[in-house]
Amino acid sequence: MNKKEIFRFLTDLLFPNRCPCCNKFISWNKLICENCIAKFPELKVPICIKCGKADCICNTKPQYDYCIVATYYDGIIKNGIVNFKLKNGVNFAEYFSKKLVNLLKTNNLSKSIDIVTAVPMTRQKRVERGYNQSEVLAKYISRLLNKPLANNIIKKKNKKLTQHKLTYLERKEFVKGSFVADESYDLKGKTVLLCDDVITSGATLNECAKMLKKLGANKVICAVISSTNKKYNNEL
Repeated sequence: MNKKEIFRFLTDLLFPNRCPCCNKFISWNKLICENCIAKFPELKVPICIKCGKADCICNTKPQYDYCIVATYYDGIIKNGIVNFKLKNGVNFAEYFSKKLVNLLKTNNLSKSIDIVTAVPMTRQKRVERGYNQSEVLAKYISRLLNKPLANNIIKKKNKKLTQHKLTYLERKEFVKGSFVADESYDLKGKTVLLCDDVITSGATLNECAKMLKKLGANKVICAVISSTNKKYNNEL
């Protein structure tokens, strides 16, 4: 076993490994149980590589250039996402980071990436949850791609409401002006990979991409674990 495997094995003795989707105990060297993997939704309807939606929104002219998505926000994936957001479900991020990197490579997008970042959350939300799940995903992806990670390029302003309380159209308006760019970063001519767990309306990714391009980014590629269908747009 290598050092990482030894650490995982020893950690499992104190904190037994659990599946991030069903919470059942699993072997120390597994990320997700086989039963849950078998229940992952099939991509029967293709997800648009440009906008990241099965119900394509390219007509809204997103600020990001590509959006790679691994699966639908459906079934057992919803359990995994909720646990990933509210608990320390890093297994979920590690599993899907590999899927997303494979998709980036398959679509000839990985080599052009210069830097990896994540959709930020407010300081208050980060204190409440203890971590930003999108940053965890970005960390794994940056390691697999061997690209630098910078999770403080964009910051999110505090707002009283949270997006899961808003309708599909309301959240598109809500996120406008919610993010600010750190102008100490010079992204001129660079391709930035922006990571998140879910794309719903695309509004959050759009606003973040706008900030990255304000700093000079040439292209913004998004890597997202799951994409909602219209009937799920108000569940997050």
